Amino acid sequence: MAIRLEWLCGIGLALSCLVVLESCRWQASQAGNGSEPLVRQEQTPLPSRSFAPGNRLDINSAGPRELETLPGIGPVLARRIVEFRAKNPPFRRVEEILIIRGIGRRKFEALRNRIQVADSTAQPPRLPRSASTEGSR
Repeated sequence: MAIRLEWLCGIGLALSCLVVLESCRWQASQAGNGSEPLVRQEQTPLPSRSFAPGNRLDINSAGPRELETLPGIGPVLARRIVEFRAKNPPFRRVEEILIIRGIGRRKFEALRNRIQVADSTAQPPRLPRSASTEGSR
């Protein structure tokens, strides 16, 4: 049984939805009778968010796309992490990610073994003395 859209004109949105719903239910009940389903659903695999053991993501240098590969981190949280890093010193310990709004204890526990921070004790490279004083002369 196929529904012709012109049959639905003028009966209102709610009634149209009911007709389509009942048609889908009827077709589902007929599925065992060799009839084709109304809509075929293609199953596409979701991107894998699995990590190899020991492969940790550095939260001080990872970009938004990399951060989104972490479990529970979507575009909004990834953006918050990047924005926080831009305004503050680098993370010194992985626990400091709890500062980010939206990351609580439960989410942190899921992330703990998948994130790391680079050695924050290393000083940034300094410019040679002549290069750093040229602009002030």
